[in-house]
Amino acid sequence: MTFVIEFTGNCVKKLTVILVLPFLTTACAAWPIVIPSATPPPAATFTPAIPPATPAPSATATTLSADTSPTADIQLQYAVIQVAENHTLNIRKTAGEGGLVLETIPYNRIGITLTGAEMKVDDDPWVEVRLPNGLIGWVSANHLAEYIAPEVFCADTRIATLVEGLKSALQSQNSNFFASLVSPMHGMSLRYLRDGHIVNYTPAEAITIFDSKLMINWGVDPVSGQIVQATFYREVLPALLDVFDGNYTANCNTIAIGEASFTYSWPSEYTNINYYTYYRPPGEGDELNWSAWVIGFDYVNGQPYLFAMQHLNWEP
Repeated sequence: MTFVIEFTGNCVKKLTVILVLPFLTTACAAWPIVIPSATPPPAATFTPAIPPATPAPSATATTLSADTSPTADIQLQYAVIQVAENHTLNIRKTAGEGGLVLETIPYNRIGITLTGAEMKVDDDPWVEVRLPNGLIGWVSANHLAEYIAPEVFCADTRIATLVEGLKSALQSQNSNFFASLVSPMHGMSLRYLRDGHIVNYTPAEAITIFDSKLMINWGVDPVSGQIVQATFYREVLPALLDVFDGNYTANCNTIAIGEASFTYSWPSEYTNINYYTYYRPPGEGDELNWSAWVIGFDYVNGQPYLFAMQHLNWEP
């Protein structure tokens, strides 16, 4: 056996071992054993469990992170909506208006949970619910909304993001984006005049809200006494931009308006719907030139959407 060692400086460059075997007539070729120079281990990498934040959405999309939902990681509770103060909601043994009434509950009842059973009767959605007293029955899904405590709602920063999206949609007249902000469960009810007619928009109907030529009867103008019949674009859009294009205040679950000849309260059928008043104050020396929009928000799968919009301004 023969060792051949080659050095480079003080380091071994190559070690060659030559074996001479007596039973072979010729020596084997040398087998080089190369000792590689040391290389540093690869740098450690870290892959975050939560993806990095994405940029803010443009006016063609909206992203409301479920991670910040006030209902995340808890069982959703539901509340009665769209029932007047002097009416009750029927809990039925079976789904549909023909089902036996097991119990009636008031317009402001909260603490309702869903069993998970649901069905449609004459195209209307019905869900099976469990009341706080343990009673199980069926109720129209049109009269239930996810319950969000007022203090939790007022702390939900996604509302400001949603309203910025609304402002952007109005300014750009982007109807697709506007429609994405409308409640997919209940739609959006809009009342342009304080005592006028309520017009409901589903997300599908809201897609054409800026382009529609439909002449809508909004009710009687309190100043002129005449019926206001006009498109959303001509009559309502300017009133919305009057507030959201200017300096306005946002008032959580509070009616904040200027000098008025009337009093206004959030409707009893919206008792369990949280809202903001967006108030544009009057200019100096023109104390009657104020305007406000009261907007209610519906939560669907923990995400806030537009539910109701009420316009208020000075009336003689």
